[in-house]
Amino acid sequence: MTVAGIIKHRLSPVITATELDDFQSLSEKLALHNIGALIVLDSVGGLGGIVSERDLVRAVAERKQAVFAATARDMMTKKVFVCTPDESDTQVMLYMVDKHIRHMP
Repeated sequence: MTVAGIIKHRLSPVITATELDDFQSLSEKLALHNIGALIVLDSVGGLGGIVSERDLVRAVAERKQAVFAATARDMMTKKVFVCTPDESDTQVMLYMVDKHIRHMP
């Protein structure tokens, strides 16, 4: 199956955040939608990064109480590995294993 085929059967929309969303907002979106990562959109609506539960935990460990003043821009992974609609699920899985990533837009 291709990525396009997987997306075609997806029942829920992609949930996004902005670079200015704060820690509380990001955490609430993840919890509300029962998901593990958010696509972060830059100021013009393009891919700015990705913020995962792991990014938030790391931010708490590093910033302590100051994490509540941090924004997605401060915590997100900026180097995002992406796939294309024509790639197979096997190609994507192998790439994710090779790069040690769990989320791939």
